[in-house]
Amino acid sequence: MTFEANYDATLNCIIVVVHGELNLTTLQELAGAVAGLITSTNCKCMINDLRDAYPAHALEIYNMPQAAKNEGVVQAHRRALVVGDKAADFHFLETVFINQGHQVRMFPDFAAAQKWLKGEA
Repeated sequence: MTFEANYDATLNCIIVVVHGELNLTTLQELAGAVAGLITSTNCKCMINDLRDAYPAHALEIYNMPQAAKNEGVVQAHRRALVVGDKAADFHFLETVFINQGHQVRMFPDFAAAQKWLKGEA
């Protein structure tokens, strides 16, 4: 699994692209990188591009919200998950994050994700 995390000044958003399995270890590394970007940019919205990723097992997913919080990505940070046609694969992940108070929502594409982050959807 690999990921890239960068701040896009044009969108005023942190863009994260994940390739391969999104497991707990990867999420911890990813959240640490994103927390650094949050601190340096004061940006509190993210688009996670998961179109080339697949989720880990349910037990790992259940522990992901706390792991993200421990790394500095907290409930106040809005995260749009761009999943393309993989909504069924990521539904449990979205539900777990929402149930633990995180502002997370899945979208099929970047345009819909951006509208939600801007409060237009």
